Amino acid sequence: EVLPFTNTAASIVHDAVTDNGGQPNRNLGEAFLCVWKPQNLESNCTTAELSAAETKMCDGALTAFRRCVREIATSGKLAVYAKHESIVKEFGAGGYKTAIGYGLHYGWAIEGAVGTNIKIDCSYLSPNVNLAARLESATKMYGVNVLMSESFHSKLSPSLRQGLRRVDVVCLKGSSIPMAIYTCDRSNA
Repeated sequence: EVLPFTNTAASIVHDAVTDNGGQPNRNLGEAFLCVWKPQNLESNCTTAELSAAETKMCDGALTAFRRCVREIATSGKLAVYAKHESIVKEFGAGGYKTAIGYGLHYGWAIEGAVGTNIKIDCSYLSPNVNLAARLESATKMYGVNVLMSESFHSKLSPSLRQGLRRVDVVCLKGSSIPMAIYTCDRSNA
């Protein structure tokens, strides 16, 4: 029953991501890799056009994951799993609730095919992808649903910055530069 459970959560995540301009890429264990890329930009676009595209992209990502938090928390299909005998045995009655953490970061990545002629996947490689994964992992430590990097936060429109707060300044693994991290209180349980 693990795969139907995962696919139920994936359906919520994939719908929210695509509805808000992103692209689901793949599952990484219990995590989903989703990306946003600037849309409809000409190679000779102005700085203002690029900035507007970056803001739209980051606004779409935060909007998607706010929606995911709400829909995961209220999903009747996912709630049924909390009543499964093995879940109740492990967590107690009412002791389990499905929650997904979201790590948001803005930066470059190399997009391409990874693998061989036996198996090949489209993937994204860069320290920025790793940083987003570390932010997602840190949601558990901070007890929040969403953590975002300073570079992501700085690209958001003023209206989407409402309800966000800085939770810490950290040096994440792989970086020696301190970075502020933010959460979305409107998305936290």
